[in-house]
Amino acid sequence: MKITLLIFDSSDEVVGKLQTAFRGRPELLARQLQPSEIPTLQELDALYLTLPAAERWNPRLIFYESQVLKTKPQDSGWPLHVVTGIAMKRDDPRASDPEAELKLTMKAVLDAIESYNHANQNSIRTVGFWTENLGIKHIDVPIAGEIIRSAYDQHYRQNRS
Repeated sequence: MKITLLIFDSSDEVVGKLQTAFRGRPELLARQLQPSEIPTLQELDALYLTLPAAERWNPRLIFYESQVLKTKPQDSGWPLHVVTGIAMKRDDPRASDPEAELKLTMKAVLDAIESYNHANQNSIRTVGFWTENLGIKHIDVPIAGEIIRSAYDQHYRQNRS
């Protein structure tokens, strides 16, 4: 089962460029929203957060791997899951390259969700991302859109889900 990725930004221009990059991939969507509106979207099974932003759900420090964490009952208004960003080693030259980081992050997120879905009955079908958390402001938006699309396509070609 392919998951749906919803990428959010407050700018019409950014959303339009992402939509152009995602054309022909109904599982990749870009939508204009304010950051405060994202966690409460009913359609989200999970929300992507950077590793520091996910600290309240106690992620482990695992290099180059994303984690799926369950939110808590007191986290009302949040999706049932949080998917974390990755930690990179300081001496990794890719750590200063936003495009390389986005590629690594998208691969790790897709791998973590697939692993979670194989091990659990309640599958994650839709995950939301705020562009800022993906570092898209440091990348030409059409290139960022192509990186996301390419990582998605490569993941599902390899895993044939």
